Amino acid sequence: MERIPPSATGSQVLRDADNLVVKIGGENSAQFGRNFLGAHDRIARGQHVTHVISALRGARNGGFNTTSHLIDVARALHRHDVPEALSLVAEIAEWTRDAIRQDLSADSSLVPSERAGLFPYLTQAVDQHVQQLRLHILSHTHGVLHAVGEDWVLRNGDHFSITGWGEHLAQALHWRTGEWRGQATAALHVEGMASVLFGTQPERLIEDPSLSVQCVDVLREHLRQHLGKHQEAGYRYTVAPGWFPILATERGYSDTGAALVAQAQQRVHGSVVCLIRKMHPVCTSDPAAGESEVIPRLDYAQALPMVQKGGIAAGVIHPQALRMLAESHIPIVVSSPDDEETERTTLIADPSR
Repeated sequence: MERIPPSATGSQVLRDADNLVVKIGGENSAQFGRNFLGAHDRIARGQHVTHVISALRGARNGGFNTTSHLIDVARALHRHDVPEALSLVAEIAEWTRDAIRQDLSADSSLVPSERAGLFPYLTQAVDQHVQQLRLHILSHTHGVLHAVGEDWVLRNGDHFSITGWGEHLAQALHWRTGEWRGQATAALHVEGMASVLFGTQPERLIEDPSLSVQCVDVLREHLRQHLGKHQEAGYRYTVAPGWFPILATERGYSDTGAALVAQAQQRVHGSVVCLIRKMHPVCTSDPAAGESEVIPRLDYAQALPMVQKGGIAAGVIHPQALRMLAESHIPIVVSSPDDEETERTTLIADPSR
């Protein structure tokens, strides 16, 4: 990354970036049309965009969290309660179809006939992924279920992450949205890497930090190679899942996934900016609790205590993701989707960059 002037703002850094990795999480992950249009606008300006997508979430009807449901699926399997696991999968499928319907209805860039065509194309992906998950559930007695920190991995010939399934479904929906709307879209696939990295004892990776670091290095190089092929093929838009083996041992793993993708993209392109889309930037206090002011710029050392548990920006970015981006000197911009072109952003970067 070229030197960032001391007076630069987050929105200026986003405009000047040649290569942008965008972590999309929370309720933003279910806004397929809006996320695509944002990428399309940036591509039209000459930027490369990689979206790293979390599992779908939503606030309506009391709230819904796909990952929490998937953890309950895994726990049901751990109890050998297959009917409960299948019932939870049916709930995920129904909520996801409704989320697609709601998003298409709110997308003013589509005419009714386009909505009618895109809906079955997206729900086909839901059906395919649900069928895959159901088959793994029904055959789970032939395999071994591993709790690798917060990640539940079923080993049955290959390694299948039950929790990571939600990110792969979200990736498929965003990929299909881009393709259907005429944008050549690359998908970053990592499924086969789980078997290579986990082996027969996945738990050992969280018991041996040095081994975990080695595995992450292997995974980063795998991503670099695939992203390099995307560049050679002329893709300017890539969609990646927020789940990656090894990194998913703690909740908030899609942040560390985005950091890993940004590191890999840096090796391909030379420079990269990581945009963390949240409901708000880093502020002097919780915006929901009353008056607060945006903190426009921080260095990595200043930001780290703020994003840790109990800090004023806890939950904005996973501390490990911040450490990874700091090690690679990758600038971070935190913003809501509505404020990326305004001064309501927080830029986190080296003091001298």
